[in-house]
Amino acid sequence: MDKELRILILEDVETDAELVERELRRGKIPFTSKRVWTKEAFLKEIDAFTPNIILADFNLPQFNALDALKLLQGLKADIPFILVTGSQSEEVAAECIKEGADDYLLKQSLKRLPTAITNALKKIEAEREKEKAEAQIQTLYELGKVRDVLAGMIVHDLRNPLSAVMGYIQIMEMQNAKLDDKMKEYIQNANNSCLRLLEMINQIVDIVRMEDERMPIKLMKRDLVPIIRIKVEQYTGTAQANGIKIKAEMPSQAVELDIDSLLIERMLENLISNAVKHTPSGGDITVGLEVPTDKKIILLWVKDTGEGIPPEYHNTIFEKYGHAEIKTKMGRVYDTGLGLVFCRMAAELHGGKIYVNSEVGKGSTFTVELPLKK
Repeated sequence: MDKELRILILEDVETDAELVERELRRGKIPFTSKRVWTKEAFLKEIDAFTPNIILADFNLPQFNALDALKLLQGLKADIPFILVTGSQSEEVAAECIKEGADDYLLKQSLKRLPTAITNALKKIEAEREKEKAEAQIQTLYELGKVRDVLAGMIVHDLRNPLSAVMGYIQIMEMQNAKLDDKMKEYIQNANNSCLRLLEMINQIVDIVRMEDERMPIKLMKRDLVPIIRIKVEQYTGTAQANGIKIKAEMPSQAVELDIDSLLIERMLENLISNAVKHTPSGGDITVGLEVPTDKKIILLWVKDTGEGIPPEYHNTIFEKYGHAEIKTKMGRVYDTGLGLVFCRMAAELHGGKIYVNSEVGKGSTFTVELPLKK
């Protein structure tokens, strides 16, 4: 590491701060540091010192590391935050990691500190690059150039390097026994990000093909009931991990119609994953299927108890690359991106349509109408 780091040390015991600095010098990390131990000084030096990284003791006279982490997040400052504590409590460390700390070390065992700093800086740099790339893509969307630019270059210019990155990740995974738990987590996160990006690339390609009427649709008579049940089962683990209950409400008899099963399955994946993303812990998701009494259409819906969508966005979210700037209690912006426009186009290819009924604070129901005879 050639660049000199600015390290803010949140520590009230001078000798403990000196131990940290000694370990950094031993690890040949060039740095300049400042030590603070009050809330006021911490906030001041975030602005004045502009640190590259923060090393924080947990217990301080006026506040603790968790308070400092929340203050940092409130400032929207993407500065790596590492807990360096004398406490033996795994619960304290786990709570800090859960709230967004990048790593934790015990003062009695600081040998891993240089590696922890290097990993945290690499992680934040990767996140910045990802945000930069997403911003560039969004600019293309807004300029209306995504079709012309991405359609021609996407297969070779994005898929090929992405496949190479995923190959390198697989090589790293083969070194599994030599990696500590934190590095395994970083590798898993990197792999998940690559898979999400690959899915985005595939969605863009499919949307362009559907717009050009080059998407082949292969209709076959299929029973929707088992298709929906399987998709619900596939998302049960993810939902439960987020504290969400998910269930299917299906008719007892088969519901057969001519569909392209791959398109319908991907539509369901988009709708269910959206529901999981925007439903808080303790919420519910229901995936349902109904044949109204006139038997001319079937209704397929995904209902959640999430934050809900204001009425002015009910049409916008199905537009190409449209998104709704809805700031939720979960700290997210409801950005639909590509998923719902794919759902709309897939429904239209089947002669159907999709719409949403939603009320802020009460959740959303996305309904797909498909004709029994196309």
